[in-house]
Amino acid sequence: MLDPHWVFVGAVLGVIGSLRYAYTTARGLTCPNLVTWTLWASAPLIGFGAQINAGVGLPAVMTLAAGIGPLIVVVTALSSRRANIRLVRFDYICAVAALLALAVWLGLGQAPMAVMLAVLADAIAALPTIAKTCVTPIRRTRCSTASSQWEPR
Repeated sequence: MLDPHWVFVGAVLGVIGSLRYAYTTARGLTCPNLVTWTLWASAPLIGFGAQINAGVGLPAVMTLAAGIGPLIVVVTALSSRRANIRLVRFDYICAVAALLALAVWLGLGQAPMAVMLAVLADAIAALPTIAKTCVTPIRRTRCSTASSQWEPR
């Protein structure tokens, strides 16, 4: 089994990917979808709170990094006014569906079903970004796409 301290390496790599994406956002090279990135921040941060409450220990660091990374991107996008804030009906539908999955996840006492719903919420949260990429692919750089893939979710 790996040394549990490797979790810090994974967390740092995830945050580096998010910092790179935030940097390209601040420069105007990328334009993150607020629905996607806000939900990608929310789910892990809620999970981190639950892990701390349950006394999980070191693995919670990875969950915290998975939430802080997207949060950095959201804050950067809002502060630099580079966020995709023109939301359409599809964005709202995905946000509601992801939030419902998160609410059910939080309310369930069954871990396997909760994990499945958390993954579902994450996948639904990605749909607005996937749709935006198909419509306006020029707003994503090769480097920002690659670096954001390092981020643990």
